Amino acid sequence: MEEMFQEYIIAKDLIHPNIVEYKYFMRKSEEGPMGDRNYEFHIIMELMDGEDMEVYLKEQGRPFMIDSVQQIGGQLVSSIRYLH
Repeated sequence: MEEMFQEYIIAKDLIHPNIVEYKYFMRKSEEGPMGDRNYEFHIIMELMDGEDMEVYLKEQGRPFMIDSVQQIGGQLVSSIRYLH
């Protein structure tokens, strides 16, 4: 859980149009039937419009237009550059 919380702490401050925004981190613990603790955590992220990349690419069909490849590739490179 600590590693996931650290991920949230870092990611919540990332502001880039091609990176999903992290909104909240929620922790929950309950005592189990044997007296042990059960832990849950949830990272609440920005809701994005549209579908995932796999669906998008299937709908586009092949061959992919060079403009589409350049646009998607440019967005990926931009977000990776920002992260570095």
